[in-house]
Amino acid sequence: ATVAIKADAPTIEKKIVDNGDTNHTSVNIGDQVAFKLTAKVPDMASFDNYTFTIRDTLSKGLTFDAASVVVKIGTTELTAGTNYTLGALDTSTNTFTITFTKAQLGDNVKHADGAEIVVTYKATLNSNALTKDKEINTAKLTYSNNPDGTGTGTVTTPDVPVYIYDFDIEIAKYDGTGGE
Repeated sequence: ATVAIKADAPTIEKKIVDNGDTNHTSVNIGDQVAFKLTAKVPDMASFDNYTFTIRDTLSKGLTFDAASVVVKIGTTELTAGTNYTLGALDTSTNTFTITFTKAQLGDNVKHADGAEIVVTYKATLNSNALTKDKEINTAKLTYSNNPDGTGTGTVTTPDVPVYIYDFDIEIAKYDGTGGE
């Protein structure tokens, strides 16, 4: 007999947009960095309730710009509060969340399973950035995995990191007489 997999487990991908969708970039303090998180609309057909939360943790060297967050499914831009909930930045961990309910993600919006969810946002490299090492920014996804009962059983994916480097190069400019 042939067994067909009903649905893949949800995953998340994180990239730095400014550097051609890669997992690293080099910037200076004060520069903004654009990030892109990509996941897919999960198959929620068997669930009465469904948890789908994107959790992004920034290093202390990055300042999150909440006003820059854009969430799209396909070409449709979603509305915060209606189609998803943007959690406030937890300053103790420098983490923010984007949470979708089953109604927000599937029942009310009617996006097809497997449609791409793309979250973009910006953060600024601040004076807390490490100058001799890299700033690590991670994302992970928590989703329901038990359609029986309340659907509260969840799985959290491993962290997906991206790296930001600040080489802190000092430049001295001299005139022709040897003075600065």
